[in-house]
Amino acid sequence: MASPEAVMTNYAYGPTSKHATGDEKQLDAVLNAIASPVRRRLVTLLFDSPMSTVAASDLAKRLESSDEELQTGSIESLLVDLHHRHLPVLSDAGLIAYDTETRRATAAVDPADLEADIQDICEFSEKNAEEMDALFDAVADPRRRYVLESLAEKSHAITVESVSVELSQRLRDDQNRPVSTGDWKRIQGLITHTDLPLLADAGLIEYDPDANLVRSQIPDDRDDEAAMIVDLSASA
Repeated sequence: MASPEAVMTNYAYGPTSKHATGDEKQLDAVLNAIASPVRRRLVTLLFDSPMSTVAASDLAKRLESSDEELQTGSIESLLVDLHHRHLPVLSDAGLIAYDTETRRATAAVDPADLEADIQDICEFSEKNAEEMDALFDAVADPRRRYVLESLAEKSHAITVESVSVELSQRLRDDQNRPVSTGDWKRIQGLITHTDLPLLADAGLIEYDPDANLVRSQIPDDRDDEAAMIVDLSASA
């Protein structure tokens, strides 16, 4: 079973996450964990009763009976999916503790310590599963998070070349060396063909490939789910 002490420094928890660690792999694990509508519902169920453990079989019954969108076949197949996939993923992210031998799960820490964005995303989703999947796919990669952060600092559209140079510099900072032309051109090729289209499809940026311009389109509304997910992903 995961230790509560071991998970207190990950990105799921507000009091420690933004200052205690720069581990982007842990952030990726949290984002991946709550990218699934089944796992978001599991987080809600477990944090509704934070001091008690719940059997995986009980969780499967609650999922099957409470949400038609999450009904994916027989309760037996859902239970297998919970045990082998969903609950371990949540446990690895530090959101819950799951004992694979007893097949019982519990919230990892007190809900009061859970990052507010995670609770809101799990409990109050107004977007459909496809829209949420697109949002999580967009912020799942550290390079795309760098792009979003860079664009968020500017109120106007900028060229893809400018984004590429800035991103290359950030990626090279740890090596303490200047950016070469080859560096930013390689980055430009990657973001042009992969990252910018994904971010545009998720509605997070405006991207004009003909004009070679890009700008942020993240809503200002703090209660908007897109804004919450981006804010959560910026914890690194």
